[in-house]
Amino acid sequence: MISIERVSSTSDRYPKLLREIYDPPPLLMARGCWPDWESRDWIGVVGARKVTSFGKKKAYEIGAALAGAGCGVVSGLAYGVDAEAHRGCLEAKGVTWGVLGSGLDHFYPARNKPLAEKMLERGGYLSEFPLDANPYKSHFIQRNRIISGLSKAVIIVEAAIHSGSLVTARYALEQGREVFVVEPPNKNVSYEGNWRLLDEGACAYESAEQVVEEIKHMGYKSPSPLVGEGWGEGTKVIHPPLNPLPSREGKSRLLHFLKSPASLDQLVHKTQKSPQHLLVELSELESQGLIKKTPGPLWQSL
Repeated sequence: MISIERVSSTSDRYPKLLREIYDPPPLLMARGCWPDWESRDWIGVVGARKVTSFGKKKAYEIGAALAGAGCGVVSGLAYGVDAEAHRGCLEAKGVTWGVLGSGLDHFYPARNKPLAEKMLERGGYLSEFPLDANPYKSHFIQRNRIISGLSKAVIIVEAAIHSGSLVTARYALEQGREVFVVEPPNKNVSYEGNWRLLDEGACAYESAEQVVEEIKHMGYKSPSPLVGEGWGEGTKVIHPPLNPLPSREGKSRLLHFLKSPASLDQLVHKTQKSPQHLLVELSELESQGLIKKTPGPLWQSL
C-alpha cells in the first residue's frame, strides 16, 4: 500500500489554485504520485453516476483527449462519468486525480478501487476528510468544491436536474472557472441539468477549433488542442451567470433554523429544499457575515 501524503494549506506543495478559493481545505490527504500542480493545466470532468451510453462514450473520449493535450484530469472517482473520464485519461497515458467524498481508508465506491489503484501509477486520489470518514451525502457535495478548485475549467458531460454535477458547476462559476457543457443528443430527462446550464447563458461552439481558441485565450499552458474524436462538435462553453440569491423571507427562515448548529442533511430535512439550492443560500449568507461554517461541517448564525 502506498503511504499517505499529508499536505497542509500552508505548504509550498499545496495546489495554488485550490488555495485561492473561498473555503480551501486546510489539509489534504493523498495516495499516489503527488504532482507539481502548477506544471500542467488540470480540467475537471464530472457527470452522472447512472450515465447513458452517450455520456459514457463522451466522458471516455474527453478524458483521453485531455490527456493527449497534456492536461491533467480531475474527477470524483464515482460510477459513470467520473470513472470513464479517469479511465480514458489513463488509457491515453495521461495523469488523473480523484477527489473522494470519504476518508482514504474508507474508499467509496468499493467497485472503483481497482481503477483507483491503476491511477496511483501516474496520479492518485485525495480527500480532505479523516482517514476513516464515512461516505456521507454531504461529503460528496462538499468535495465538489475541491474538484472545481483544482481545475482551470470544468466539463459537465451529463447531468440530471438535481445532481452533484450542477453543484460542481456552481462552485466552478463562483471560483471564476470556465464551465464547458456537452450538448445532449435529445431532451431525455438524463440531460436536464445540461439543458438548464445552457439555458442560463451558454454560448455555442460549432467546432473543436473554436474551443481551442477559447482555451488559448484563457492562457492555458498546454499547447495541444483539446480535441478528441466525438467531443469537439456539439460542445458549448458557459460564461458565469449570476446565481439567484435567496429572498429576504428565505434568508429569515434559513437563519431561524441556524440558531443552533445544523448540518446540510438536517437543513434539507427542515427546509425541504435541495442540497444544491441550500449551498447557494448558505454561501451567500456566509459571505454577508450572517452565518459561520464550523467543523462537521455545520453552519450556525452569528
